[in-house]
Amino acid sequence: WGMPAFGGAFGTESEKPGTWQAAADVALDPLLISMAGVEWATGIGLNRNFTLLYPEAII
Repeated sequence: WGMPAFGGAFGTESEKPGTWQAAADVALDPLLISMAGVEWATGIGLNRNFTLLYPEAII
């Protein structure tokens, strides 16, 4: 079809910021989707727990 592949990343399921799980989720998502062949990655518009935004993540 010639369409680029699109994937969602940069989200976490961690309940607290600053934990190893929060860091690992955000770091490994882009790696895993790129290994699947995704050409575009975004974290905007994901549902439920992936919409959590911690002030620490902005800095």
